[in-house]
Amino acid sequence: MTTRLVAWRQSGATQADEHCRLDLRASGVSLEGTVLGAQGGIPVRAQYRVIAGSDGLTATVHVRFHRGLSRRETTLVRAPEGSWTVDGVSAPHLDGCTDVDLGCSPATNTLPLRRLRLEVGDSRTIRAAWVRFPELTVAAADQTYTRLGEHTYLYASGSYTAELTVDDLRLVTTYDEWRRTGMVEPS
Repeated sequence: MTTRLVAWRQSGATQADEHCRLDLRASGVSLEGTVLGAQGGIPVRAQYRVIAGSDGLTATVHVRFHRGLSRRETTLVRAPEGSWTVDGVSAPHLDGCTDVDLGCSPATNTLPLRRLRLEVGDSRTIRAAWVRFPELTVAAADQTYTRLGEHTYLYASGSYTAELTVDDLRLVTTYDEWRRTGMVEPS
């Protein structure tokens, strides 16, 4: 098993710090993290756990989001044949999604980047179940990753584009307003 702990900081309209643990096993990948910050002067906290199977495809997602004194939760499950449920209810609008994209974190970019294994110059479009914050609504989003260099990718979805850099495990080091501020691996 490989484990890596990382910390990121987001600057801009939303200021936040994130702590994330990545575990790589033969059985799959797990991401577990907490994002703390403020939106419009109101304290926010998001906690997430994402599990992907040995095929690299998202299997389960659990998110808990606190904004001020309010709290919301959602759970997404992707069946092996590709159908999704959100909070136990069938979500056919997510059929065809292979990955989850948590709108509050750069961590989930790791999943398609690891799975796609793009060569420099290659580009692939995936469909992701995009969890929007603070609403915790979930929409299908086409996302394109283009590998520009050894550790550099271009991400595009709709009219939004951003360059991101990653480390050897394809965990984000920089992405838009996010910058990695710390990293450790158990020895």
